[in-house]
Amino acid sequence: MGDEELQHLHDPVRLEKDEPREGLHPGPVVLLMFMIFGISFWAGIYLIKGSGGFQWDIYDPNYQPGGKAAAEVAAFDPIKRGARVYRSNCSACHQADGSGVAGVYPPLAKSDWVGKSPDILARIVLHGLAGEIVVNGNTYSGAAMNAFADILNDRDVASVLTYVRQEWGNQYDPVDEATVAAIRTASGGRSSPWSPAELLDSFGD
Repeated sequence: MGDEELQHLHDPVRLEKDEPREGLHPGPVVLLMFMIFGISFWAGIYLIKGSGGFQWDIYDPNYQPGGKAAAEVAAFDPIKRGARVYRSNCSACHQADGSGVAGVYPPLAKSDWVGKSPDILARIVLHGLAGEIVVNGNTYSGAAMNAFADILNDRDVASVLTYVRQEWGNQYDPVDEATVAAIRTASGGRSSPWSPAELLDSFGD
């Protein structure tokens, strides 16, 4: 069989095949477009759900879901904030009602120490307290009080002190955040707890 006859026999087979072409085949192009559309759609949904409608006020610490703008949110309440801080950090020792534990943890309810200067109280919360203490004429020699300087910020310290000074029959002035900030700065280098005697000698009654 000659070359011409052999070529003639293969012509039908060659005609059934597509000739090579430059560029992408329609199949991969469609798949690629579908993937791009899917990713874009997912990204759009993510932005819509996570952006809060692109409202600046959702990043305000006092923002409340439901559409209220920051200016409409109720003013900060140190008593409510202080109550939460107290329940989380103080009530295990001083008890929920501020009664303390006899001979171990002093009471905060109607306590003569609660009425002392913020200079003393803020330092106790920030750096802790160790040693025997006399409260309302009774002696307490329990475990040392922990330092909260690395746990509570200035607002939390001021709030919990204000709460304690105005709860359980106590009637003392609130403690403001600026006062705590100044005391934190002044005593920032301290790494050990205060003793009751040291506080009284340094800052009076």
